[in-house]
Amino acid sequence: MPSYETKVALLLPAENLGIEMPSTNLGNRMICEATRRIIERLPVHFKPEEFTFLRKPNGEELDRINACDRAIFVGTNIFQPQAVGWRWRAQDLGQIKIPYSLYGVGYSGPLGRVPLRICRETRDLVEWSRGGSSIGVRDPQTVRWLKLFGVNSELVGCPVLAYPDTFTDISIGKNTPVLAIREILLHNPGEGPKQAQQDLIDWFFEKYPDGRSVVQSPEDLKLVHDRPIVATFEEIIRELSRARFVVSTRLHAGMLALAFGRPVVFLAHDTRVASFCEMIGVKAYPLTSEGLRKALKAAQKIDRGDLSELKPAVERVRLLVRRLHEFLNEEITGSRENMMRHPSRALTALRRARARLLEWGPES
Repeated sequence: MPSYETKVALLLPAENLGIEMPSTNLGNRMICEATRRIIERLPVHFKPEEFTFLRKPNGEELDRINACDRAIFVGTNIFQPQAVGWRWRAQDLGQIKIPYSLYGVGYSGPLGRVPLRICRETRDLVEWSRGGSSIGVRDPQTVRWLKLFGVNSELVGCPVLAYPDTFTDISIGKNTPVLAIREILLHNPGEGPKQAQQDLIDWFFEKYPDGRSVVQSPEDLKLVHDRPIVATFEEIIRELSRARFVVSTRLHAGMLALAFGRPVVFLAHDTRVASFCEMIGVKAYPLTSEGLRKALKAAQKIDRGDLSELKPAVERVRLLVRRLHEFLNEEITGSRENMMRHPSRALTALRRARARLLEWGPES
């Protein structure tokens, strides 16, 4: 067990850490805050030193990172066909001289096809990831995508799932319904998805005029500028935790609501939402006119109190929350490295994790 002097460099997907708005995208703040909360619950207590990978590191920061015992890069959409948001370059990554791992990271790409041609920066990132002590990813599509490039990873989920202190069940909340939308449809920016989302907004506020819309990024204001919104981190946490139900085209807002035990209807425009829903055993409705029609029926079914379609998610979220804690504890304490030195233990752990997280049937 490491002592209080153990130093861990925590590389986070946010900038200006420690102030009110550490990122222009509050989804990244959800990841950061959830990771801090997970660390507080671990049996080993220490204060990690925090850095960001959304800004190019300077020499002093690299020196401070390398003065730590290990580094953990905490997740967001770091694997994409075209690099977006990752400011570190191959020469920066190559200067990490201490053991490192990846935690809750994800692949993001278009629905229906898997681009095998990737930009140079993404290729460098994939090659660098091979040197990590372990790669814990947030969804099954990321596992499959990395496998295409010969990189093995483990499914652990996204830290946002473990934001609340406990997860027990899924039930209708006491407040009004909440809508979470996104202006930038990164991998599917066509007019069809845009129109479907606008139709969703119109339907939602006509049906629920006292409802609220989550503004997770400043760009989202363009869609709901004259509607009731919640925009600060604290307001978003409060509204999602108490929502009667949530309809979401955003991954992290929907994920956080589900973590609080609130019913969520997900609409997918790329692999992020679709693969998350695959993992927890619920439907992801495509962000199309037909998909929206089905999603609205699902939302009305929930509004009537029927939560049967969310039943598979309960046990799966519990398992993922447990694995998120276990994985991070193993990385911080170095127990995973010990397992790798004892193949029989490693094989037992691998089989246990696979049985819990990777062998669910589609209807289980």
